[in-house]
Amino acid sequence: MEPIVVGFDGSKPAMGALRWTALEAERQGSEVLVVQSYREPVFGDRPSAKTWPDPGARMRRVQAQLDLATGTVAEDHPTVCFSTQLVGDRPDRALVGFSEGASMVVVGHRGRGRFSSLLLGSVSQWIATRALSTVVVVRPSEKRRW
Repeated sequence: MEPIVVGFDGSKPAMGALRWTALEAERQGSEVLVVQSYREPVFGDRPSAKTWPDPGARMRRVQAQLDLATGTVAEDHPTVCFSTQLVGDRPDRALVGFSEGASMVVVGHRGRGRFSSLLLGSVSQWIATRALSTVVVVRPSEKRRW
């Protein structure tokens, strides 16, 4: 069975998407792959050793936050198998790429972008129009605010 892929960026909508995905995976008997996009900050053409004495520190911190969020949700869904993956590509492109081998791709209605008042974020909109699988955009309900 193909996994359910969920995009994660640490935002509340992304956490809501992860929680929704866990429930859906439990219902379907699917595995969950939690994907987060990450790239080292770059100044000019390459990472700056002077500015970033330990360039890997930020990546390790992002991975730790991803693992913590996934582990927190996994505790409530012990029958679901979760895995995580950091990818070095834009989140929209990465998730469309993962959609080829996924039963569905799940994202929050918006992420950490500047325009938090938008009803649908640019990443979720881009994925919804290009993915090769079903796409679910999770929004908070009136009863449940993520």
